[in-house]
Amino acid sequence: MLVTKKRREADLIQIAVQFTAMYKAVKGIYTVQVTSAIPLDATLRNEVIAVAKKSVQGEVELIEKVDAKIIGGFIIKIGDRQFDASVSKRLKDLTKEFSGNQYVPQLN
Repeated sequence: MLVTKKRREADLIQIAVQFTAMYKAVKGIYTVQVTSAIPLDATLRNEVIAVAKKSVQGEVELIEKVDAKIIGGFIIKIGDRQFDASVSKRLKDLTKEFSGNQYVPQLN
């Protein structure tokens, strides 16, 4: 009623998002986002949850995303931390490493 009385109905979505974030913080619920090239099966899903529970002290809410652009592997985000074990990341790292190579073969 207070929101409608103050004519702030347009802010309801943001209010709900912030309330959910505050609720999770108070209850110790951590959101873990896993991005993989293919959908996770039940075994992998349970392993990710088990590893995440060891990393944080609390409950884990798992959000799964499928992104074929990462080619293979996975990316795990827990809060502000990220572990990138994707094939695309490895390829980018190799590209960067080889682009810094100053070796120029001599032609005879």
